Amino acid sequence: MINLQDLEIITKEDFDDMTFDSGVIVKNFDPTKTFTPPAEGDLLLVTTGDITITDNVTRADLGEDVNGIHFAYAELQVVTGKEAATIAVTSLKFGLEDIKRALGAADVESNTKVVSRLEYKTTDFENLAFIQHKVGGGYVVAVMPKALSTGGLSFTSTKGGKGRNAMTITGFRSIESKETPEITYYAYAAPTSSNDDDNA
Repeated sequence: MINLQDLEIITKEDFDDMTFDSGVIVKNFDPTKTFTPPAEGDLLLVTTGDITITDNVTRADLGEDVNGIHFAYAELQVVTGKEAATIAVTSLKFGLEDIKRALGAADVESNTKVVSRLEYKTTDFENLAFIQHKVGGGYVVAVMPKALSTGGLSFTSTKGGKGRNAMTITGFRSIESKETPEITYYAYAAPTSSNDDDNA
C-alpha cells in the first residue's frame, strides 16, 4: 500500500525555484548583463499578484487517422507553428502612460488625454520584461523584445475596493531578426550586495 505522506516531499531545489506573489514589468531589460535591480525610470508597473504566462507551439500527429496506427507515437509528432506568447497581469496604476500602453496603438496628447489610433507604429512595440522573485533567492525573468498590449484596456473598480487595470502583453518576432524568439526565459541567482563584499 502506498503511503501518501511519502509523496509530500519537497527538496530545497524545488523550494528555491518557487515563485511567490507579485512581480514587476520593466522596459529595456538587457539579459546579457549581470542582473541588477531595474532603474526607477524603467519600472513600468508592479503587478497585483495575478500573473499568467502562456507560450505554446501548435502540433500535428502524422499518425492520426492512418490505418494500422493505434497510438500517438513520439516520432510522429511535428511542430507546425508557434502561438503568440502572452503575459497577462493586473496592476493598480491608471496613469496616462498606462492607458496608452494598454490600448496598444495610442498617443498621449497635451499631457492630459490619450487618443487611440487605428494603426500601429514601430514605437508601439517595446522591449518589456516580467521579473518575479524566487522564494529561495534570485529571480525569474521573461523577456519580450517586441511586446505590445493586445488585450486592450480593461479597468475594473468596486465600491470600497481598489481599481485594477488588467493587461495582456503579447510578444512578436521581427522580420528583420527572425531568429530572435518572441519570448525568452532567464533565471538569476540573487545579486550579492557590496555590503556583503565589505564584510567578507
